Amino acid sequence: MLYYLFILCKFMSIKKYKHQFYDKTSLDMLVSHLDNVSLWQTKEWQQMVINAGDVTSDSVILVSKWSGNQIWSAVQIRRIGLGQYGWFVIGGPIVTWNDDELFTEHMKELQSWSLKHWLIFLSFEPLEWEVEDMLLKQKNVKKWFWKKFIEPHTRVIYLDSPYDTILANMHEKGRYNIRLGEKRGVIVSNNPFSEENIDSFYELLIDTAKRDGFAINSRSTFESLVSLQSDTIKVRLFEARHPLYIDPIASALYIACGDTAYYYYGASVGDSETKKLMASFVIQWAMIWYAHETGRKVYDFLGIAPEDKKKHHLAGVTFFKSRFGGEMVRFPHGCIMILSWKYYILLIVKWMRFWR
Repeated sequence: MLYYLFILCKFMSIKKYKHQFYDKTSLDMLVSHLDNVSLWQTKEWQQMVINAGDVTSDSVILVSKWSGNQIWSAVQIRRIGLGQYGWFVIGGPIVTWNDDELFTEHMKELQSWSLKHWLIFLSFEPLEWEVEDMLLKQKNVKKWFWKKFIEPHTRVIYLDSPYDTILANMHEKGRYNIRLGEKRGVIVSNNPFSEENIDSFYELLIDTAKRDGFAINSRSTFESLVSLQSDTIKVRLFEARHPLYIDPIASALYIACGDTAYYYYGASVGDSETKKLMASFVIQWAMIWYAHETGRKVYDFLGIAPEDKKKHHLAGVTFFKSRFGGEMVRFPHGCIMILSWKYYILLIVKWMRFWR
């Protein structure tokens, strides 16, 4: 009798891990309980990159649960060359509570599905250092990345202060340029990002990218952003105009998700006379003000150069972003779980191309 009672107690003590997919409503409910949501881990963002043609339609969201704790990974399947594919968890996994056993089970489930799809690695870009530590405890996980989708350094403004305090914490030149632009007649409009204004924004963005030497996403990505709107995510286009010009002299794309507002892309007319109007400064202040007004807690400039790299490709825009104050934030390095020996062959090919 004692033996059977022991077996029954042993059985009842086994943890019941649940691994499943969530529909949009349930996933939104999970997101709503987090203080800071990763934009790249929402279902809307996964659908957006599928619509843009950047990933395959096999991309999934795995949610693992046990005893009220939850972990989820929105996984994108992307081509990596030589007819092979890898899984990319950008901005995740998201862990609501540090449970090492549940995390290990979550990783096992991801690995099992990856092998069924003949993938050769799982790449992770977590935004929390604690999550990277949990990843590195897993078997076959290395601190490396195939490709970075999120810049490892960013600048953020915490919006829990009054407007006057946020303005006072800016660099003196930033405050001066904002006031100068307003004094010279720059007016900013705040509009939904739509099919009606995508052409004017993208044309201005192409000109800006050529002038300043940075890469931009394809037009299909911006077309997909139009349909990104939901209860969780808001996309707005801020445009700066001046009476002397018919078209906008500067534009910026604003995305808000959870408690965070992102400065996603900015563009401006590049001639010397237009630059004197300081339209880009007035636009940034309008977006920061709007983020504060709508209850966001963080304004993220999305990518700056490291302090020790003066020739970094983001050096120019980093100087501009620094005029608005805030704090520099550094994200984890990124990790890869190796699933196949083919990874090493692709790694060699990649480095051979790099050093040509």
